[in-house]
Amino acid sequence: QVSLDWYKSVQLNGNWSCEYRFVNKANEITWVEGNAKGLYNLKGELYGYLGTNIDITARKISEKFKVKNELLLKEQNDDYLALNEELRVSNDHLIMARERAEESDNLKSAFLANMSHEIRTPLNAIMGFSSLLGDPDLEQILREQYIQLIDSGGKRLLSLIQDIVDISKIDANQLKINMEICNLNLIIDNLESQFALSSGDRDVIISTTRGIDLDDDSFIETDQTRLIQILSNLLENSQKFTEKGNIEFGYTLEKGMIKFYVRDTGIGLSESEQGIIFDRFRQVSNEYSRSGSGTGLGLSIVKALVNLLGGEIWLQSEPGVGSEFTFTIPYVSGLNVDLDQSEQSLDILKPKKQFTILLAEDELSNFLYMEELLKSYDYELLHAKNGEEAVELFQANKNINLILMDIKMPVLNGLDAIKEIRKFDSGIPIIAQTAYVMSEDRQKAVAAGCDDYITKPISRETLSIYLKKYLSVLEV
Repeated sequence: QVSLDWYKSVQLNGNWSCEYRFVNKANEITWVEGNAKGLYNLKGELYGYLGTNIDITARKISEKFKVKNELLLKEQNDDYLALNEELRVSNDHLIMARERAEESDNLKSAFLANMSHEIRTPLNAIMGFSSLLGDPDLEQILREQYIQLIDSGGKRLLSLIQDIVDISKIDANQLKINMEICNLNLIIDNLESQFALSSGDRDVIISTTRGIDLDDDSFIETDQTRLIQILSNLLENSQKFTEKGNIEFGYTLEKGMIKFYVRDTGIGLSESEQGIIFDRFRQVSNEYSRSGSGTGLGLSIVKALVNLLGGEIWLQSEPGVGSEFTFTIPYVSGLNVDLDQSEQSLDILKPKKQFTILLAEDELSNFLYMEELLKSYDYELLHAKNGEEAVELFQANKNINLILMDIKMPVLNGLDAIKEIRKFDSGIPIIAQTAYVMSEDRQKAVAAGCDDYITKPISRETLSIYLKKYLSVLEV
């Protein structure tokens, strides 16, 4: 091949140059640089060649190592650049993670500090005014005011506890939606009345609007408790930041969705505030200067509940003008039936005969409270301090008409006590009265044999509803 190339090159160019290799007698590769030119006579005929062969093996080896070295350096440089980029990205991530962790720690610290404030504030009123009630010379009008303030503080504490329970259930994916048929217009009317009363002396007008599509048939299927919770939280938020003007709320029916809104003329929010308003704890980021009270959990709970109901929520706001929260839930038509007004009545049941109630309650203070509530009914009350006593008292007294059963008790808990009673009596009405509020707790009570479930704290009105429900059928 070299000879052929030599000949063609000389023929075309008059000379030849080439690098080639061969294997010597020692079986080693030798590189040679060959150069030659043709020799011509006077007639222009080629009669020979003149050239040289130079051993360039050392140069070739050097060039080979140079190329390898350059490739290695390039690879090392590329690896270095890649590693440097990875380190930069990793460092950025670490910085972001540290900033998020610091922000989370700051928010949690602020939350805990605010939580302490939110607990101690109503407790201060409850304990303070409770001690003042012991003054025998206290005027009746002041006594009534103190009682109202104690009641208000208790409700505030209960709301705080409910928020914490809800956010815990949301985080654990344990918050369940219980679909039921409810009257949407009745919900709106009740909320309007409730928040009109709670406005107090503020120069704020509460008003409602309703979608005409549901005026004639406002029965829908949804989780009534959660819907009321969403609307209540949004209305409370508007009340908190609206000193004067209007708060309007209502709904319309659009494309198979019920679109609710709560609109106010309050202080409004900037764009940056709107971006974080649904984040938990955000309200407490400036705990000493914010308006009103709260844990910073309310709106994050609202968003989670709306999502669980299959809807979306958004906000439009302008500082100094006001805010409008809008959310949707699917419209599922319910049956057009009248609500059971008997269960909504708060009238105290006036007995026509003497009833005997078995109350299983291990906390003495809770028993004394229930005993006081039941005094107005003139019922006979039997007290069991644990589940075992409850079973024994029921077996020994055949005239018991109703059982109010606490769940958490020593010796034998309420659920096991109910199961024992159901072994020999399937008809006696049993109502669980307990501080457990999770939906699964209610399901466990029903599975054990309970007819109904009341969560503590228990009001006179709530107790009256259940007594009327289960004892009125026994009146003669």
